[in-house]
Amino acid sequence: MILINYIIIHSSKIEEDNIKVYLSDRKYKKNIIEKYSKYNFEILFQNNNLIYKLVKHIIKFIRSYGKKFYLLKNKKLNLNYNYNLPSNYIVIDNAIDFVNKSNFWADISNFIYVSFHSRKDTNEINIPNSNKYISLDFFYKNIKLNDNYNYKSSNLLVNKFYYESNKWYNFFKLNNSKIYISFNKFEPNSIAASNAINSLNGVSAMVQSSYYEFVNSTSSIFSDLYFCFSNELFSQEIKSKSIVKNFICVGYINDYKFKLYKEKSKILRQKLNKNGALKIISFFDQGYTLDGKWFYDQDYLIYQYKSLFDFIIKNENIGLIIKSKQPGKMDLIFSRIREQYLKLKDTGRCYIYSSHDNFGVKDTLNPVCEASMASDLSIHNMLLAGTAGIESSLSGTPTIFFDDLNLKKSIFYQNETSKIVFSDWVEMMDSVENSIFYDLKKIYNWDGIINKVDPYRDGNAKERINSYINNLYYEISKNNNIEKSIEKNNKLFKEKWGYDKILSTYNNNNEDYLT
Repeated sequence: MILINYIIIHSSKIEEDNIKVYLSDRKYKKNIIEKYSKYNFEILFQNNNLIYKLVKHIIKFIRSYGKKFYLLKNKKLNLNYNYNLPSNYIVIDNAIDFVNKSNFWADISNFIYVSFHSRKDTNEINIPNSNKYISLDFFYKNIKLNDNYNYKSSNLLVNKFYYESNKWYNFFKLNNSKIYISFNKFEPNSIAASNAINSLNGVSAMVQSSYYEFVNSTSSIFSDLYFCFSNELFSQEIKSKSIVKNFICVGYINDYKFKLYKEKSKILRQKLNKNGALKIISFFDQGYTLDGKWFYDQDYLIYQYKSLFDFIIKNENIGLIIKSKQPGKMDLIFSRIREQYLKLKDTGRCYIYSSHDNFGVKDTLNPVCEASMASDLSIHNMLLAGTAGIESSLSGTPTIFFDDLNLKKSIFYQNETSKIVFSDWVEMMDSVENSIFYDLKKIYNWDGIINKVDPYRDGNAKERINSYINNLYYEISKNNNIEKSIEKNNKLFKEKWGYDKILSTYNNNNEDYLT
């Protein structure tokens, strides 16, 4: 299905009608043919039973003799690399920062980026000579990372956990690391890594990277420290059975980008102004899936974009900036409303972020704030995953949400000073049309809930995290006592930023006790 969906995206760029897609014979092929019959390609099935059996045997062989294969390969190619990395460094599990050169950890000198899996956007061959990034997946061929792995269970998930934990354990031990930081709240690898660093009397830290209000046990956190946007999350995470010893409120972590991208936003705005746009709207969509099985489908997004395009074409003094969650998939959407799309492009009053990362359809390089700060109003089409809308508002741009999931328990519905959430698209667009040339900061203000989103709003979240980690690293290096180091660090942080900004818990039940 993934292959077919990929073909759907790229076949829309080809004018040929006689495209053939060959797949190996399988069950439900009749259903597959019917499902994709409306597209400009034909699906044909071939009976490759012999090839299928051969591939199956090869996979079985690799799984059975994989470790021996890697040992032999290492011996033959002499791939037992020496890391040549500084000892005691801080391990940061967030390769996107490395790839995008975000400079988030600029105030910390002794650190390295690590990812559990190889990334297509890095030159893995040169990694052994790098002092800034390591892929453990690539370093699998260094068998040292798998030493002493003898745990076996009938439960495959338990086996996987201990295998990954052992891999991290050996990596941390090899380099005498005492602090592990992850941004991957929704990835199980971070749990294994936290377990490993704790086994070595080290500290695990999690950093909130996206906004959320509602939590559940499937995304629980297991960490010594959790740096989050707001202290509103403390009780939510505890209710979801997260095991966090210290919640630390630091503010929205990407607010440092507001100053960095202010000039780019100004240039973008001037470009649209020159083509007649007196007012500018930025639109952030949350993406879609081709079959609509687990998320919104194409038709959902096409309706919204057609409405927006018609609105901008009709109003000759309004401009539009589009920043999709998945710009690598937007060609298909625009091809289905081609007439409106071309008319909009011809106006010169529209700017579309079309570039995306080398390793996927998302754009992690160009921040939301660049688009929002060039705009008078921002619209985010999904309240449930509201990070783009949050960044837009914190950057200083009036922002509203569209919410067809009826999330009435959200704090954004409780904003008594202004209506900033709309569950009806037509009503929302009418509101925009009636207010766009008035005082939007007053009409769509967040005064009633903004402190719950980010109590600081000073652009210094990055500095708060860097300072905390630096002080913690110094204390651990000095006395090697984890609990005392964290306790001292917490005291300094609370004295500077407020006693309500840290919540510490004293046992695995995470009972709500302030220190």
